[in-house]
Amino acid sequence: MGDRANIYLVTPKSYGPKAQVGGIYLYTHWSGYAFPEKLREALEFGKGRWDDDQYLARIITSRVFADLVDSETGGGIGLTIGDNEIGRPVLVVDLINGTVSFAAEGDEGYPSRRYGQKTFAEYVAQDKAEWIKK
Repeated sequence: MGDRANIYLVTPKSYGPKAQVGGIYLYTHWSGYAFPEKLREALEFGKGRWDDDQYLARIITSRVFADLVDSETGGGIGLTIGDNEIGRPVLVVDLINGTVSFAAEGDEGYPSRRYGQKTFAEYVAQDKAEWIKK
């Protein structure tokens, strides 16, 4: 049981002409329903750092896990996806290109398979962010 969800932060693995892309997953066990809105609020708070992937990654992480500060369970961070709610998409935050989109589990690393893409500004401008299924 639970209400699981994942946010995938697309990050640079290196910079320069041969830059590589990587990413990390933020996993929640209990509050997956709230991840889209928590992300919207984190992006709004971090607006001044939209062009700084490292700072923005920290802001997003600390904001979406704010309710877990005094808990040793309920969420995690990893290089592989955490347990995901069946049929729930993954929220993909591309810190390189400044976009938020959705993807089926396994497709989050493939830009051509993402859907519902919004710029950070468009995502923050929503009254309330919610899950979008394909």
